[in-house]
Amino acid sequence: MYNKISAFLLYILITVLVLSLYVDKHATLERYEQKIVDLMSKYQGVRQPGSETVIIALDDRSFEKYGYWPWDYSELNQLLYHLASANPRAIVFNLPLPKVKDNDSAAHIFANNLAAAGNVILPVEFILTDIPAPGEIVPPQVLKSSFFTYDSFSKLRAHPPLWASQMKYPPERFTKAALDLGFRLNEFDSDSKVRREPLVVGYSDNYYPALAVQAAKHYMGIKTEAIKLNPGSDISLGRVQVPVDNKSKYLINYYGPRQTFPYLSAADVISGSFNASQLTGKIALIGLTTFGTKQSISTPLEEDLPEVEKTATVVQNIISGKFLRTEKGNFLGFIWVIAIGIFSAFILPRVSLLYRYIVLIAFLFALVNVNFFLFRSFGILSKTFYPILEIGFFLLVSPAVKPQKELGQKKKSKIMQTLEGFTKFRLVKVDEQAPRRYETRPVYRQAEVESLTAPVEVEEERRPAEDEVPVEAPKKKTTSTDIPIPVDIHVKQFGRYQVLEPIGRGAMGTVYKGLDPAIDRLVALKTIRLDFAANPDEVAEMRERLLREARAAGKLSHPNIVTIYDAGQEEGYQYIAMEFIEGTTLEKYIHKKAEINFKIIAQILIQVCDALDYAHSHGIVHRDIKPANIMVLENFQVKVMDFGIARFGQANLTQTGMAMGTPNYMPPEVLKGKVADKRSDIFSFGIMAYELLTGKRPFRGPTISALIYTILNDTPLPPSQVNNRVPDLFDRIVEKCLKKNPDERYQTAAEVSTELKIFVAAFVGIKSAAKVTSPD
Repeated sequence: MYNKISAFLLYILITVLVLSLYVDKHATLERYEQKIVDLMSKYQGVRQPGSETVIIALDDRSFEKYGYWPWDYSELNQLLYHLASANPRAIVFNLPLPKVKDNDSAAHIFANNLAAAGNVILPVEFILTDIPAPGEIVPPQVLKSSFFTYDSFSKLRAHPPLWASQMKYPPERFTKAALDLGFRLNEFDSDSKVRREPLVVGYSDNYYPALAVQAAKHYMGIKTEAIKLNPGSDISLGRVQVPVDNKSKYLINYYGPRQTFPYLSAADVISGSFNASQLTGKIALIGLTTFGTKQSISTPLEEDLPEVEKTATVVQNIISGKFLRTEKGNFLGFIWVIAIGIFSAFILPRVSLLYRYIVLIAFLFALVNVNFFLFRSFGILSKTFYPILEIGFFLLVSPAVKPQKELGQKKKSKIMQTLEGFTKFRLVKVDEQAPRRYETRPVYRQAEVESLTAPVEVEEERRPAEDEVPVEAPKKKTTSTDIPIPVDIHVKQFGRYQVLEPIGRGAMGTVYKGLDPAIDRLVALKTIRLDFAANPDEVAEMRERLLREARAAGKLSHPNIVTIYDAGQEEGYQYIAMEFIEGTTLEKYIHKKAEINFKIIAQILIQVCDALDYAHSHGIVHRDIKPANIMVLENFQVKVMDFGIARFGQANLTQTGMAMGTPNYMPPEVLKGKVADKRSDIFSFGIMAYELLTGKRPFRGPTISALIYTILNDTPLPPSQVNNRVPDLFDRIVEKCLKKNPDERYQTAAEVSTELKIFVAAFVGIKSAAKVTSPD
């Protein structure tokens, strides 16, 4: 199958397929892409995040000393007091605050400590919704934490952030005392891992930032009005542009597993047994760090990462400006697919299978290493899965695509083998010293012929058609000692059949008008000279095969097939007695350029199809359908001739040094040396129909080599473009008959006949049927 398609085209089609998948971004394929990113994240190892962020861990030691979470506000007051005394840049609570009890004096003191510290950021929580909906009225102390300006409202509508239907925030006394508020939210992928962090959430016509954004803003000293949202692109914090997707989600650049960031136990902070310089000028993130809590998440690098460490990672990414960038990576992935596809289309068909594998594996090695280098050094996430998929497809089809050199040699070999089947010799004419003639039957005497020494020259037996490529005789002379030279002899009888007169001559022998005296019936006697055409060692085998073929064809009884009555042999000759008919061959009609209306043409072709379908149903393939083998009688009744004989002539005589004409009507599979079947007859029928409709053959060439190449490779013009009077129906029928692949042709002659019969039934002629002059 692949050999019939250009290897170049095959590689290009695969490239187009992968590009379409690339653009479509199907969820299943994107998951594979994400798995590759996860692997690269693991293999790049643990990286140091920097010292700007410290995690205040509510760990097992803290719980052992002060009890499980939630704590009383008395413990939180001590924690906040000692943290504030260390003078950090910001204190961030990355966990929900405990509920305030009635008349809780410790909560009142906590509010005072918040105000005194002046740098505490408290969490809020959102319940998301798919459809934006109006929310409750937000208190001013909460609304002060909403910000973000944007340049284009149309872009915001096109790429809106996540939207919330409900908002949960701390008590009023806490929100008034806090420096800012930020939301904490985990966005899980289909595999329950957290890879992205929403940085903006919309609620009640306002946009609120995440805890990480608020912490980074205060650490970098950026004013609120300096923060701008570019929907679908990035969030600008002063000079830092944080890349986000269409939902304002940020792709987290994890540094490593648990405890990549420095931890400071809350128990040590409360007891005051810590070095205050560890927190001075830094961000203190307070969160739960014990294993198995609800505030643990799964990431590509850690199955149980504390949520507070995820927030610390995002804060550190923003401060350091080290982001994972996908916008450049998407373009690079596109370039990878195109570059690999074009290079493979031009280079791979020219090399052997081994080198093809080497090139593709080299591509795979380069792709993985270059993309890993870009990821590790520059944070560029170039698409890797789709180029790998393309290379995988190329590896799969490589064994089925033959190298161009091998295909060229194979095609040349087949053509040469075919050409060897066509001899340089045609019929010869002998001199006066011919074998003796007998009065009653032809006798061929080898000894007498071999004694002849007079030279003989080749001559053409008939004039070829205008566009036929004849098999020319060699220029040199040959003598009778080179090959036996039989001659046509004046005979009076073959078996019981009396010879009346010769009526035709062909490359295989002579056709006589004869008489069967037993029933006084005229017959046609066709002679075949085996000892002239075949290797003497093969004569017996060929004689048996001819008789077997003739007997099989003799069982055919159909009004459109010439009936075979008998077959026999004389010395040096085989003869076949068949039905005697008087008419004109279709070849003469075509050469005479006689005009026949298309209804009559269709009726002629229908009869040929009916004859072929009947023969095919009895296991007989003609193998030599051409106008010369179609006899048209006076009433346009058709008789198909040479069933059984054609196979013998083409299968045997062309191997023995005598060309049987030209390959004008041969189907591609026969020229390639394959066995002919009923679909081969349909191809030859298509050529004959084309010639009948246009007066020209569809395949032509100045030499036999060129003709064979044309049959194997070229697609002829539709008949209507050669003769504009031809109805479109014939274009469709001829085109299907002449398909190179037998599976794409009509599978039976009955299918062709059916379409032609529909045409005849619906035929409304404007012109009357053209009168045809017999070209006798």
